[in-house]
Amino acid sequence: MRLRFVFLFLFFGLATVQAQEKCRWYPKADLEQAFVLDSLTALESSIRILDREGNSYPFEYHVSSRLLQVIFQGEARPDSLQICYKTLGVQLDRTLVLRTLEADYDSTAMFKDNRVNPRPELDIREELFPSNTLYKTGSLTRGVSFGNTQNVFVNSALNLQLEGDIGENLKIRASITDQNVPFQPEGNTQQIQDFDNVLIELYNDNFNLAAGDVVLQQRQSEFLRYYKNVQGLQFTSKYGLKNNWEASTQAFASVAKGKFASIQVPILEGVLGPYRLTGPQGERFVVVMANSERVFLDGRQLQRGFNADYVIDYNQAEITFTPKVLITQFSRVRVDFEYAERNYSRSILGANHLQTNGKVDFYLNFYQEKDNRNQPLFTEFSPEEQALLAGVGDQTQLATIPRIDSVAFDPTRILYEKVVEKGAGGNPLVFYRYSTDPEKAHFLLSFSQVGAGQGDYRKSRQLANGTVFEFVPRVGESPQGDYSILTQLPAPDSKRMMTAGTRVKVGEHEKVYTEIALSSVDKNLFSNLDDENNAGLGWKVGLQSENREFSWLKGYVFKGQGELEYNSTNFSFIDRLRYIEFDRDWGLTTQDLQQAAAERLFWTQVQLDKDSRNNFLYKVYLRNREDKLTGTQHLATWNTELAQRIRLRQEFFNLNADVDSLKNKWTRYLGNLSYIGKVFVPGYQFSLDQNEVINSQNDSVISTAMNFREHKLFLQNNDSLKVQFLADVAWRQDKFPIEGILKEYTDAVTSNFSLRKQWTKHSLSGTFTYRELEYLTQDLPGELTVLSKVDYSGSLGKNLIRNEVSYAIGNGRELQREFVFLPAPNGDGTHTWRDDNGDGIQQLNEFYLALNPEEKLYVKIFVPTDTYVEAYTTLLNYRIQGRFPEPWKEDGGIKAF
Repeated sequence: MRLRFVFLFLFFGLATVQAQEKCRWYPKADLEQAFVLDSLTALESSIRILDREGNSYPFEYHVSSRLLQVIFQGEARPDSLQICYKTLGVQLDRTLVLRTLEADYDSTAMFKDNRVNPRPELDIREELFPSNTLYKTGSLTRGVSFGNTQNVFVNSALNLQLEGDIGENLKIRASITDQNVPFQPEGNTQQIQDFDNVLIELYNDNFNLAAGDVVLQQRQSEFLRYYKNVQGLQFTSKYGLKNNWEASTQAFASVAKGKFASIQVPILEGVLGPYRLTGPQGERFVVVMANSERVFLDGRQLQRGFNADYVIDYNQAEITFTPKVLITQFSRVRVDFEYAERNYSRSILGANHLQTNGKVDFYLNFYQEKDNRNQPLFTEFSPEEQALLAGVGDQTQLATIPRIDSVAFDPTRILYEKVVEKGAGGNPLVFYRYSTDPEKAHFLLSFSQVGAGQGDYRKSRQLANGTVFEFVPRVGESPQGDYSILTQLPAPDSKRMMTAGTRVKVGEHEKVYTEIALSSVDKNLFSNLDDENNAGLGWKVGLQSENREFSWLKGYVFKGQGELEYNSTNFSFIDRLRYIEFDRDWGLTTQDLQQAAAERLFWTQVQLDKDSRNNFLYKVYLRNREDKLTGTQHLATWNTELAQRIRLRQEFFNLNADVDSLKNKWTRYLGNLSYIGKVFVPGYQFSLDQNEVINSQNDSVISTAMNFREHKLFLQNNDSLKVQFLADVAWRQDKFPIEGILKEYTDAVTSNFSLRKQWTKHSLSGTFTYRELEYLTQDLPGELTVLSKVDYSGSLGKNLIRNEVSYAIGNGRELQREFVFLPAPNGDGTHTWRDDNGDGIQQLNEFYLALNPEEKLYVKIFVPTDTYVEAYTTLLNYRIQGRFPEPWKEDGGIKAF
C-alpha cells in the first residue's frame, strides 16, 4: 500500500523559509544585460545593488524567470557592483506535476460511460477565474499553541497570492493574509509581514485599480509630501492626447489608519533603551502603526532589525537600539511615525494629474485629510462638551473637563473625598483628598500626567489596588504638581493642500520649474472661530542645469541649480518636506517654530562631478523668517584623489544668523584622509563642530547646539578581501557654556571594532565598543560604556537545518515595575488579602499566594510606569529551523509497506 502525506507546518515553512543573505560582486561585463540571479527565487524587497562607494542602483527583477536587469542612469558605469539578496526555499517558476499527459494518457484506449442515471442538476463546480495563465499559491494553517504560562488555544492563518490574466488585456494581482491575532507584528526585522492585509489589483498597460490595504504616496510635487498606509481604493490611468501629449490621472478615497507625528526623543549617556515615544500632544501611551516609523540619529536614518540598528515594540511604542549603535548624551534622536489616533473616523481623499510632451511637464495635485466630527469612535460628546469645543476655537488646549465620577463607597477601590477650604484672597479652594471614610469617600478620579509644574496633584504612595495622588497647593498662581484631574477633549481637525506646477526644458541641459500651492488647516471642526488663519500660500521658481561639459574642465560634468521660495504666515505642509535637521541647522528650536511666520528662502549651488572619488559641491542658502530669523548658510563638499591611492574627503558648513536678539554662529568641518592599500586601508579623520548662541548686548554665550573637536584613527580592509573588518579609536572633547563662557566639559575616548566573514553556508559577524567619559568641570563620576554583539548563522546538509545564534551585552534601562491587586470574579484569582495591621487598608505587603480555592479572590497585575532604572543587559538568542529534504517531494511522498 502506498500513502501520500502533505505536510503544512508553520514552523518548518517549506515554501516560506528565507535563506541567509547572499552578497556577490559582479564585474561590469556581466551587468550589461539581464542574467539569472540565483537558482532559487529571490525576494525582490531584499535585493540591494551597491557600488564600492555605497551608491545604490535601480533594477528590474522578474520573479517568473529569476532575471535581474540593472538600470544605469547616464554614461557612467562602475567597474563592479555588489548585489545582496535573500532567497525563498523553493523555485517558484519550477513546474511541479504528479502525472503527465504523455505518461498517463492513451489516445487509443476505448472508454465507456459507466455513470448510472446522469442528472443534469448535479452540482458542477467551476473556478472563479478559469485561466491557464493565472498563478495561485498560498496556504491555510491550523495550529495549536501551549506553554507553561498559558492555556492551550487554537490559531489559524490564511495566506493567498494570485497573479495572472483573467481576461483579454486584463490582469489581477492579489495578496490576502489573515491571522486571528489581535496585535501588530514585532518590529525586530527589516521587512515586516503584515498579519492582516488584503490588497487586490486589476491592471493592464493603461490602468491600475487597487483596493484594500493601499499605500498612498505623492507622485510629483515640490510642496506636497505624504506616505500613508490606508484602507481604500486607488485608481490610476494612462492615456494619450493630441499633439503628442501623454497624460496620467490618479484618484483615491480611503480611511486613514493613523496620524503623522514627529518627536525628539530624550536620551541618556550609554543607554540603548527602551525609549518610549509619546504623542504630539504629550500622550503617554500611543500605538505606533507598523512600518510607519523613521528613526534618525544625528540626522542619519537608521535601519530597523535585530541585526541592524534598532528594534521597536509598536504596541508599547518603545524603541531599543542594538549594540551596533552608540548612544551618548550628545546624540540627537528624532522619530517620524504614524500613531493610531482613534478619536474620530478619518478619511483621506485625493487626486492628481500629470501631463507631458517631452519638453513641457504640467501637473495638478489635491490632497485632504479630515476627521468626521459627527462620528466619534469611542466617546459621545454631551451638548455641554460640544459647546466647550465650539467656544475655544483653535485654542484646543483650553477644552478640558474634570474626570470625576460619584460612586458608592467600595473598600477595594481608591476613592477620594471632596474638600472645600478658604484659599488666597478669601476665595474657596476646592480639591480632592484620598479617604477610606465610608461617609465621605464617594468620588472616583482619573489623573493624567501633564508635566512638571503643570498640574495640581502628585503621586503620594502605591497601594495594592492602585496609586494614591495628593493635592499640592499652588505658589501664587503657579501649579506645583505634575498630574491633573482635567482631561483635554479631542478636537476633530482637517488638512488640505492643492498644488499646480510645470517644468519646461529651455535647452539641451537647462529647464525651468515653478509651482504654486494652497494649504488649509482647521484645528477644530466644531468651531468657526479663528478660521481666518486657516489658509496659506506657497510658491517657488527655479532653474536647473545638468550634464553640461566644458572644454576647460576635461572629464568633469557641470551641474547647477537655483531656487526662490516663499511661504505665507499660515502655509503648512502635510508631512515632512525638508530634511530632518533643516530647522536645527538654522538655530531654530521647537518653541521658535510654534509661532507661525512668513518665510523667504533662496539657494543656489554648483557641482562638478568626475566620478565618485573626484567631485565638488558648493551651496549658499539665504533664509528670512519674519520677525524671527535672518541668516546665511554656506555648504561645501570636496572629494579628490591626491595620488593614485590617497583619497581626501572634506565637508564644510558655516552659519551666520540673527535669531530674535541673539546671534548664532556655527562652523562644522570634517576631513578624512585614507590610503587605499591592497590589503589594509589606514586613515585619519578630524571633526570640528562649533556652535555659539551669543547675546548681542554683552557677547556672552547663552547656549550651544554642539561644540566639540574629535580626532580619529582607523584601519579597515580593502574591498577585495573576503574578510571585512574595521577598527578605530577616537578622542573627543566637548565644550559647554558656563557663566557666559565656553569651557571644556567632557573628555571621551571611544574604541570600535567590527568583523564580518562570509562562507558558502556560514556567516559570522561581531561588533565591540568601549567608551570612557570623564567630566572636567563638574564633580561627577566618569562613565563607562561597553557594547558588544556577535551573530552567527549557518546551515547543515543541503540547507536542511539552519542555526542562528546572537549574543549581545550593553547598558540599558528597564521599566520600574509596579503591581496592583484587583478583585477577581468567581474565585479566579491567585492571591488573598490579610489585614495584618488591622487598619482596613489594602497594602502591598498584605497580599499572599492563596492555597485554598475559596481564598483566591485577588489577581496580581503589572502596571506600566514612566520611571526607568538603569541596568546592564545580556541577551542570548538561538533559533533552529528544519525542513524535509527536497527529494522527498520529488519521490511523491513517503512510502509505507
